Amino acid sequence: MRLTSRPQASSRCSHCRHRESVRGDGMRYSVLGTGLIGTAVAHALAKSGRDTAVWNRTISRAKPLAKVGVSVHADIGSVLDAADAVVLTVLDLDSALETLDGHFAALEDKAVINLMSGTPALAREMAQRLEKVGARYLDGTIQCYPSDIGAAEALINLSGDRAVWDAHKDALVAVAGRSTYVGEDPGAASILDAALAGTFYTAGLGAFCEALAFLRDSNIDPTRPEVALDYWLDLFRAQAMQLVDCVAKENFATSEATLAVYLAAVRQWRDTMLAAGQRGNIMAAAQQNLETADAAGYGSSSFAAQVLTISSPVNRFDQICEFP
Repeated sequence: MRLTSRPQASSRCSHCRHRESVRGDGMRYSVLGTGLIGTAVAHALAKSGRDTAVWNRTISRAKPLAKVGVSVHADIGSVLDAADAVVLTVLDLDSALETLDGHFAALEDKAVINLMSGTPALAREMAQRLEKVGARYLDGTIQCYPSDIGAAEALINLSGDRAVWDAHKDALVAVAGRSTYVGEDPGAASILDAALAGTFYTAGLGAFCEALAFLRDSNIDPTRPEVALDYWLDLFRAQAMQLVDCVAKENFATSEATLAVYLAAVRQWRDTMLAAGQRGNIMAAAQQNLETADAAGYGSSSFAAQVLTISSPVNRFDQICEFP
């Protein structure tokens, strides 16, 4: 059934609204931003039977959601008033701060759940600003594609106010089946996002694109069985888990290839790429990290020892989060 109207938040006392936000039942969700992610999130909330409203700067992009029972608002003030929990799916946290500018007071007694990327510092700033107006904040980062939203295997990492997580866990699991609370520090989800979705996944795929470009320009079809991509993908997973174990145990000894051996090979591989007209930017970064570790005296240690010199003390986060 299409939702054409909602009871206004002003018709209920502040105490009742706060009690419901903690209890987690009878919740009304307002989604700000109906791009690909916002549309998918609103659709998943509505499909799960939750009272859902949306706002978008360009309202025509939000109107199709009315067909699945979502209430579409042209005014940001009205959509905030229609919510017990506000879900932010605008471009990023900078955009969210801009969107909410002048409307923070309307968030009193509400839960605010961000699902878009930002920095740990911005997440903490948002939490502080919301706390000042009596709102509670949960910061999240979506670790999947829009088409995965609503699926059991979809992942969202969330951090911040534990009470918000407890009250809205079921709704968030309806949006992404593997929604996970990772800690009370509002910046924790953003740290995981930058480390895994950014440095590992995106940069890793970028390195793979460098390899594919090199093969393509060398007239080698990567789908040929003899290229053995399945071997390299399996080996990568095994070695990645071994690296995790080494770092967790602070054990950087090796009886196999040392960091210096890897460095010598990387220099040869990059020379090969440069000679073939490739830029090899990601390979150059890998070489620089290895050279820094080698210069610091870790040449006889394992490949994992470079983690000891990659971090720059002057650039480290002023607050390191602890995960549960």
